[in-house]
Amino acid sequence: MLLVLLTLAGLSIPLSSSAHAQRGVAAEATADVKMREGPGMRYRAVLTIPRGARVATLRCTRRYEWCEVGYAARKGWVSARHLRDTRPRYRDRPISDVGALIGLEIFDFVMRELEDRDRDDAFDEIAGSGGDRRPTPRNACFYDRPNFQGRQYCVGIGEDVRVLAPGWRGRIASVRVGQRTTVEICSRPGHDGRCSLLTRDVPFVRSGHAVSSFRVLRRRAGDEPDVEPVRRACFFERREFRGASICFDAGDGNPALPRDWVRRIASVRLEGGAEVRICDRRNYGGWCETIERSVGRLSDVFNDPVRSIEVY
Repeated sequence: MLLVLLTLAGLSIPLSSSAHAQRGVAAEATADVKMREGPGMRYRAVLTIPRGARVATLRCTRRYEWCEVGYAARKGWVSARHLRDTRPRYRDRPISDVGALIGLEIFDFVMRELEDRDRDDAFDEIAGSGGDRRPTPRNACFYDRPNFQGRQYCVGIGEDVRVLAPGWRGRIASVRVGQRTTVEICSRPGHDGRCSLLTRDVPFVRSGHAVSSFRVLRRRAGDEPDVEPVRRACFFERREFRGASICFDAGDGNPALPRDWVRRIASVRLEGGAEVRICDRRNYGGWCETIERSVGRLSDVFNDPVRSIEVY
């Protein structure tokens, strides 16, 4: 009878924790850690959370390996072993160890992981890994990570894919285009939806251009691209674009940077013709400076702390 009561008591603990799952638990980064779009190294890094920064821990995957956090007005996923609870009771232990004790909300990521497995299976069937990462003049190559990284899928002129394999659909993140080819990508199967013509390499395919079908054509005179390069600004903690960074696309920014970034920015790299306005007060107030080109030493043009950023 005693064994049964002890067993029931043990079973009641996770049930109680689950019923009172917590969100928004304050945590501290124990190292410079990448915030990613999903729980895993395969997902694109959004920004770097510097060591010592405070974040709000929203929820975690099962086994508390990855947690979704809020930082710099954004949400993303970080490795739980680089987070620690700031309360005295748990201060020296990572979230990966104490997540169950705290009662953090669990996010079931099983379906997404199944999609990733399907992606890998589809890749094994239609493409090969390794080798030269650049296409031949008559080929085009697709990658599942920005800047032509990750898994590679190369095809030649005449290839017409009306429906991408489930594991690749919407996951193409960058495209290399051979010198003699033109690539048409479309957001819906059957070459429907939003379609764009590529005649040059695209290092970052925006989410709004999610690819569900494509075809590779022989380049003809007069073929002109209709995908604009991504305009983006990245801010680095060290000169000459080194160290931890935080990036914003055109039309984005932050009217109130986190305190640990206010005096941390040492260089700014602009991509795709982007421009940026930085101000020494929140909400774009105080002294502001517009930057139109990459700056390896920000102190040469702006000596004040940066408290708000606008990219356009």
